[in-house]
Amino acid sequence: MSVGGRVIETIDTGDKVWVNTNDKHSECAVYVERSAESRSISEGDMLWWQAGVCYWTPYDGMGNAISPIERPLTKVGYSGVNRPANAGSDASASSPIASTDLVGRED
Repeated sequence: MSVGGRVIETIDTGDKVWVNTNDKHSECAVYVERSAESRSISEGDMLWWQAGVCYWTPYDGMGNAISPIERPLTKVGYSGVNRPANAGSDASASSPIASTDLVGRED
């Protein structure tokens, strides 16, 4: 199990945000506390975590990190959580990025 990587999907569940990441070898997801910042996490951004804190680095459309990097967000619960069951109904889901989109990208 990884401790983060490139964001491949996000789901705003209403009370927290589910974020799925891929480190080029495996996927791993966490929940982060819902806030204006966590609702801005997008596919292609980077997210990693340690203990109760996630560190988010947003990226622009050209693949450049947007300062400040490693913005702290509060992690909710454990890592390795499943995709929310209600993702297709009232939750706001983003489209997943195909794993082939990650090939050749520098982290």
